[in-house]
Amino acid sequence: MEKAPDRSASNLQIRYDGKDADRHEIELHALGESLQGMARIIGVTGHFIATGRYARKLESLDVKVYVAEPRANCYSLQAGLQFIESHPVLISSIVAPLMTALITWIFARFASNQSDRADKLLDALTQLQLTHARERETTFVALERVAESLRPATLQAISPIGSTCSSLTVGPVGSSAPGEQAVVDEFTAEVIRHAPEFSRTEVHRWLIHVSEVDRSRSSAKVRILNYVGEGRRITARLPDQATFDQFAQILASRTPVITVDGNLVYRRGKAHSLHVLTVVTAVP
Repeated sequence: MEKAPDRSASNLQIRYDGKDADRHEIELHALGESLQGMARIIGVTGHFIATGRYARKLESLDVKVYVAEPRANCYSLQAGLQFIESHPVLISSIVAPLMTALITWIFARFASNQSDRADKLLDALTQLQLTHARERETTFVALERVAESLRPATLQAISPIGSTCSSLTVGPVGSSAPGEQAVVDEFTAEVIRHAPEFSRTEVHRWLIHVSEVDRSRSSAKVRILNYVGEGRRITARLPDQATFDQFAQILASRTPVITVDGNLVYRRGKAHSLHVLTVVTAVP
């Protein structure tokens, strides 16, 4: 029998505690749904750490997620990552803690929209030279895109909580210190399940291509050029007549591209609209 490759450096423990899990068992349908969600969360976050990019399709990921046999530790499994050969530097002890920090931030974001955790995550990425200080804004926008895309997977991952277990814990194998694991308990799971359909980012700077304006609605159709995603057209809401006039002027120019500050609004994990606050670049 061929020996399985050693993935221990990037192993994460997925642990279910309470209720049925205390008897070392768990309802199969709920477990299957949860593991589907965790597979996507681990794969997408691992790919982002390896490449700095968001990938929507599983076949585009630079990682594969494997799981070992369950253990009678309440009910737990170990998930390991196999990176493609172009990322050998990441096969080290930094992978699991970084992924745990990213997953913790994603869970917290859906539960309470906390943003301070993202600063700590960006600090860690900068220190490990996985991003640069000058790229923090771009990286944070990418992180929010990754998080929003994982909203359905997060709902899958927490599906057993409240029925067949009381909590879900994800973290590096062998780690139990506070802050080193991502934990979702019953209360947090309920908050995540009842999160509003719409969410929005903090104020960011966006480079947009303007393709249409609507005076009656004080809006425009735009494509965000520095957005990590599918790049489709969305509606930009404009705050006043002066801003609308600037958009109309830029649309009439030879290069209808403009930089603005504003909030990107998501609906069910997809970019829905852009609420423009101010125009940054001068209109020619």
